[in-house]
Amino acid sequence: MGVFIRRTAKGVAPYWFGLWQVDGKRHETSLCRWKGTPPEPGEKRGDAAFEKSRGEAEALFKRIREGEKSREEEAALVQKIHAARYGGKVDRLKLADLSARWDALPHKADLTEERRARVHSVLSRFVGFMADRFPNVKEAGGLTAEHFKAFLEDVDGSGVSARTWNDYMETVRSVLRKVDGNSRGFREYLANLPKRTVSTVHRRPFDGAELDAIFAAAADTDPELRPVLVAAACTALRRGDVCRLRWDAVDLAEGFVTVKTAKTGETVEIPIFPPFRAVLEDAAAMRKKGVPYVWPKIALAYARNPYGLNWRLGKVLAAAGFAKPEREAKASPHENAGKYEAPEDAEAAAAMLEDGMEREGWTAKRKDKARRILALHFEGKNGVEIAAEIGTGKGAVSDYLHAMETAGRMALVSEPKRDTPARATLAEIGDGEQRKLRGSLCGWHSFRTTFCTLALANGVPMDILRKITGHRTAEIVLKHYDRRGRDAMRRAIGNAMPKAIAGAVAAPAVAPDGDALEAVALPADLAGMLADADPATIAKVARLLAKAKGGRK
Repeated sequence: MGVFIRRTAKGVAPYWFGLWQVDGKRHETSLCRWKGTPPEPGEKRGDAAFEKSRGEAEALFKRIREGEKSREEEAALVQKIHAARYGGKVDRLKLADLSARWDALPHKADLTEERRARVHSVLSRFVGFMADRFPNVKEAGGLTAEHFKAFLEDVDGSGVSARTWNDYMETVRSVLRKVDGNSRGFREYLANLPKRTVSTVHRRPFDGAELDAIFAAAADTDPELRPVLVAAACTALRRGDVCRLRWDAVDLAEGFVTVKTAKTGETVEIPIFPPFRAVLEDAAAMRKKGVPYVWPKIALAYARNPYGLNWRLGKVLAAAGFAKPEREAKASPHENAGKYEAPEDAEAAAAMLEDGMEREGWTAKRKDKARRILALHFEGKNGVEIAAEIGTGKGAVSDYLHAMETAGRMALVSEPKRDTPARATLAEIGDGEQRKLRGSLCGWHSFRTTFCTLALANGVPMDILRKITGHRTAEIVLKHYDRRGRDAMRRAIGNAMPKAIAGAVAAPAVAPDGDALEAVALPADLAGMLADADPATIAKVARLLAKAKGGRK
């Protein structure tokens, strides 16, 4: 062990080399160039210049070994401290075993499979990166600040958002802290690395007219997805939970669904309102024996590629009049055109429509339906008659006529109006902001935002809303609510939410003596105040309201 020169078939290699051994493993490194004339084979010393370079190489090798020794002593000290505290040695953890070691740790009961898969994905990427860039580092104890910094720079270079970068960093930090927090790189760099500032994109809720347009567009462009969208709007469930809704979570007799959410592990209870019940009953009629999912094809599509469902929703939103920012710019060349003019006749309208559909990239199926609706419209038929003839809903016909107006830039059923750009579905990327995918302004989470916004705006109590959405801030309080609160929840939300979600909710109040009372339709704010009142009180308030109304006539 020490410094040496290496002789090859081509001669003597130009460098001094150092060789040492640690834990039975040989380590070698190049040092500096030798000078002068090396000794002949079998001789020990060269000329004066060569021997001088030998001394320089030995001094350099000594400094390297002292550095190695200090690290060995530091590791030995850690071992001694650990043995003194806990009576055993610190395990030497191989990077390849990170995932298995993390799996073996105790975890919270609400750890979801999605989160477990995410941790495994991040660790797999980290271990693969280390094997590619730093193949000599095999153990967690050998990780340095250089390694962590290089990995996070590689993540950053893939074009992820600040939120995703934080997730990678926090996942690696959390795992290393639990399985091996003694490495120098972890203690000196990763343990105190700050998160990046996240630019949050807030989803904008849909209004009632937009919900109707979305459902109508889905019925035409993606009938398989439509019931799932209705369910999302009526339940505030996240994309994964609504797409993988199971029959064992549905209680049609009781009128509730009970779901353990994948993201937080919270169990939520949600009333089944008429539009949601309608799509559930349709699914039940087509259910095959032994299939656990309400919409099995959608559940399979989610399992294969969740982002594919984003694309399908995007097609529905486009059909309902939404657009990406770049499409907005193309769709509004009429800034000085003023109001739309009515076409001269059916032939002119058809020509304008053809140009518009081609310009906006309508599908062949949608084009055919639009042509039929336009022809029937010019025959003088109204929306109800057109809907009956082509086998669709009146709302869908109305949506089509308005979309045809915008595409053809002509007035058909409305007063001439200005050409306004469609609502954007994606957020603009700010200067200097790096995102692989732009934030969605209108997407799956918008249905959840819509439900919550409308509920709060119409007086639904916060504790009831939290019980539906599963927000943890009310976890302890909500655990003490019993099932008698379900009737109060149904009355409060049913009277407060718009018809697009709650449908026509009118439950008759029943007096204590069993006599049926007249159905009471209370104002939304008053219904929320009386959510926990007994039937006799509700009936009394209704009579007082009726009396007051009669006195004003």
